[in-house]
Amino acid sequence: MSNHIVDIEVHIDESLNEGSKADLVEYIRHLEGVVSVGFSLEKSHLMFVGYNTNALQAKDIIDRVQKKGVHAELIGL
Repeated sequence: MSNHIVDIEVHIDESLNEGSKADLVEYIRHLEGVVSVGFSLEKSHLMFVGYNTNALQAKDIIDRVQKKGVHAELIGL
């Protein structure tokens, strides 16, 4: 089985402080299949996630963000 890595862009509705962003990054990073996650330095409300489509779907990532109590939408890349 080959890896199918894709990137998505997630719009975070709330203004998160640096600690909350770091917590969210660590929370998402632990999802099986996530290979990279981080916030944009220029646009602090955008989070980028790279993941293996053989392991999860974009909806899984959005659901996980929302379970953390953060309102977010998929923008895509």
